[in-house]
Amino acid sequence: MEKPDMHLIGQSSEWAGEIVENALKSIVKVQVPSRRMNLKEAELVKIAVNNYVTMKISYANMLMQGSTLLGGIDIDVVTDAIGLDSRIGRKYLKAAAAYGGPCFPRDTRALSALFSDLGLPDSLSHATQVVNESHSEFISDQISTQISEGMIVGIAGLSYKTGTTVTEESPGLALASALSNRSFRVAVWDDEGALPSSDSTNSYLVCQSAEDLISKSDFIVVTRPLNDLPTFASQIKDSNKPFIDLWRQF
Repeated sequence: MEKPDMHLIGQSSEWAGEIVENALKSIVKVQVPSRRMNLKEAELVKIAVNNYVTMKISYANMLMQGSTLLGGIDIDVVTDAIGLDSRIGRKYLKAAAAYGGPCFPRDTRALSALFSDLGLPDSLSHATQVVNESHSEFISDQISTQISEGMIVGIAGLSYKTGTTVTEESPGLALASALSNRSFRVAVWDDEGALPSSDSTNSYLVCQSAEDLISKSDFIVVTRPLNDLPTFASQIKDSNKPFIDLWRQF
């Protein structure tokens, strides 16, 4: 709210748009452009922006999958070079976990449904969803080659991003589910205090701290940026337990 890229305002009238724009200007700490338009235009812009971002995330994750199977490729070197093209840019071109949360998946499906209802191809939105839904399975495949039957996989990060306890379509929980479906035992911990849904709590070993997770796990997966990353990284390294940081932060 304080540092957006723009103010997007769907207005029913000039008078209403002026009130909203002035209210938003009183909140921001930086100068940003405002775009006022009719309600239908604003709704299309909103879901289109999020859909473009999810396509960019899925594109990077698709490249990560190919790079992993090809071998001898540092995906960050690849995406960094691609992002230097001014037509593309680096933002959100980061191969890591699948996207999740209450907005990205919903808006990608919304644009797909809209175009389908209009009788138009929804190929781009649909492909974005396919890649995203398959990404946790791909990561699960890679983990399964590094662990043995009976091992406990620890998932660090359940909320869909830092700063919230929201777990809706969380990549951490998606990975936990994918591993559990392969009959691996799964321990979970979240630095924001997020918990699995009540209907899945019994499927996982819920840990109360990073130390608890590390001590009970044989293999650890970091699914998103964590708040106290240096401490957590030090704890994992001191434990000498194998791990994967999907964001390659340490």
